[in-house]
Amino acid sequence: MLCTSSFAHGLKKKVIAASAVSTERVGDGRVHVWRATDGRVHVWPRGKVSLKWMLYVRGNPGDYDLWANEFGCTGWSYEEVLPNFRKSEHRGAGGPLVVSDVQAPNTITGTFIAAAQSVGILYNPDMNGGQQLGVGHAQLTIDNGRRCTTAYAFLKPEVQKRPNLTVLVGAHATRVLFDIDRTRAVGVEYKLQSENYKRFHTAYAARTGVGPKQHLREFYIPLIQDMPYVGEQMQDHLFVPVAFSALRLEGLLHGLPYPFLKALGARGSSSSSRPWLAPS
Repeated sequence: MLCTSSFAHGLKKKVIAASAVSTERVGDGRVHVWRATDGRVHVWPRGKVSLKWMLYVRGNPGDYDLWANEFGCTGWSYEEVLPNFRKSEHRGAGGPLVVSDVQAPNTITGTFIAAAQSVGILYNPDMNGGQQLGVGHAQLTIDNGRRCTTAYAFLKPEVQKRPNLTVLVGAHATRVLFDIDRTRAVGVEYKLQSENYKRFHTAYAARTGVGPKQHLREFYIPLIQDMPYVGEQMQDHLFVPVAFSALRLEGLLHGLPYPFLKALGARGSSSSSRPWLAPS
């Protein structure tokens, strides 16, 4: 069974975030006021199956080798996981996840790359190859102007018809259910349309209680396995956007006082070369 809290196939049109649009934090920082939409408040949903930047990034091979060699993650060296990358994506092989180059790069992007090269930074034509250092264009999970999400790529209609697969859209998993020995996950507890449900494969299942013992006790969660490192050392993949005024070159949102609304209303969603649109 596959539970997803997002509606990957139900979204008609999605707009990517742009650093050129000013925002202000409200409350806990997850809600923003968008000046481009007359100050209306919008929830910032963070990265999801569909709402994301569409960047395809395998990561540095050294990280995989570190996991395998230093942390005992058998089977996770880069040489061992590389065949799975090649099998899953349509970049160098015939996988379902379409990975493409930028079709119509902005003039400013080329200028930035040239400036980086002028100070000795080497040009890297493939950030997903064996070398990640350098400057170059990103690769994107876009299929002919359409977001190629994991749902779009892997959950084709024929796949969803399989008798051994149940896809619940709009379901939020709340707990993992374990067998009577408390060593094997056998099911999941989830919430669908404000109602609670359980789905498991054995007659008895214990509720999730895997993590730091003291932390679980604070929330009155019965302990299943005391694992101090669960939930620790989680890091977000942060980045630093740099905004600047373009005096000579045309920027991404040039001439659009209300860029998102005007682009969606007047420009349509058929072109793959419009960076402010991410048509589904």
